[in-house]
Amino acid sequence: MNAVAMFQDDLPAFIVGVALCTIALGLFAFALLGRNISNIDLPIAGAFAAAYGIRLVLTTASAAMLLDKPQWLPYVRAALEYIVPIPGAILFERFFSERLRWMNRLPTIAFIACAVVAVPFEIVTRQPGAFLKINNGIVIGFLGVYLLNLIMPAPGESQDWRILRLATAIFGAFILNEHFKFVHDRFGFTREPVGFLIFIGAIVFTLIRHTVRTQMRVASVDGELAAARQIQMSIIPKMPPAIRGLDLASIYAPASEVAGDFFDFLVIDEQRLGIFVADVSGHGVPAALVASMLKVALAGHVEHAREPARLLHELNAFFCGKLERQFITATYTVIDAGNGKVTVGSAGHPPPILVRRDRSIEELAADGALMGRFPTAQFSERSTPIGDGDALVLYTDGIPEALNAAGEMWGDARFHDSLANGASAQQILEAVKSWSPILRDDITLVVAKCVAT
Repeated sequence: MNAVAMFQDDLPAFIVGVALCTIALGLFAFALLGRNISNIDLPIAGAFAAAYGIRLVLTTASAAMLLDKPQWLPYVRAALEYIVPIPGAILFERFFSERLRWMNRLPTIAFIACAVVAVPFEIVTRQPGAFLKINNGIVIGFLGVYLLNLIMPAPGESQDWRILRLATAIFGAFILNEHFKFVHDRFGFTREPVGFLIFIGAIVFTLIRHTVRTQMRVASVDGELAAARQIQMSIIPKMPPAIRGLDLASIYAPASEVAGDFFDFLVIDEQRLGIFVADVSGHGVPAALVASMLKVALAGHVEHAREPARLLHELNAFFCGKLERQFITATYTVIDAGNGKVTVGSAGHPPPILVRRDRSIEELAADGALMGRFPTAQFSERSTPIGDGDALVLYTDGIPEALNAAGEMWGDARFHDSLANGASAQQILEAVKSWSPILRDDITLVVAKCVAT
């Protein structure tokens, strides 16, 4: 065969091989651009297309002639025969992950084991292609498993499934024609590589459709979370109320889009204020929904704002039976700046901290069970004098339990030291974020300092 005839015969393989490599580059680029999506199907499909395309080109006589028939070429050709099916089997397993799970996994294991053994063995023994019969047997078994999955009934079959079925049937027709020559053509458009190009095109189309739908769902969820965050932030006090004799400051830092922390101020009169701080177990939307319910529940029991224990009792009765596996820890404190008294009630929450004018620290613990779990739970309250220059600090456990990269907690000692050194609410937040740049829990901090009027 002269060079022109040989190149003409190999031209379809070159065209399809280059097309497959181009598709592979596109898939890798698409995967990188959509890196926010947790989907490795695109690069796997890209590896499948690239490996098949490279093998297709290198197995032609034209490629051997252009490369001057190097000694390494037979080994590379044989290695590609073992390597090409691996990404195809992995992709197949991911497509059919819920159907015949273990049977679908066996071809992947077999192809990998064959490649791991065959490639080094053939290089050492200088016998390229020694394992091809074994590899071809695995391919036949793989095709059997593939067809079994395709013919199995699929309730609620999607359009993607129908596209894959049709592409597989077309590819199968090309394979049969390659062996039995039902249709002859001069330019090679009925050859197996053309069928594979159609097949990989269908896979690519299906994967891109799936990825785009996933991206749209992610964008929709992000939008809904942003709206939920706006709603939640709207129920958190933006500015503390003006209470004579009190200087108020607050920090609210969700660890994610929405938080399970909540706080609110209940104004009793011009010198008395109730401060409510709560932490719902869990994270994300479920915790945020319960936290939002707290706003409604507080508004419904505002008549008990002067009595911490009674308010917590009523809230507990409200939430019992309404939570699944969740619970709420909370503390409610009433500060009477006129009479210099603070009254604390607690529902399993970290106790408020009283920072005296001389920088001494006192925890104001009160007995009380978790909220929303025990209908007969009892709550007590504790009263303590408070004077000018004293500051009351209410917080959630996201502050002392903040973890650094080594897994060490910020801890109560650092928190207390910050308070004793006169750190402001903002300075404490910055210290926690410096210790733990990625917050794993929500942070809420409310500081009420008594000042002379």
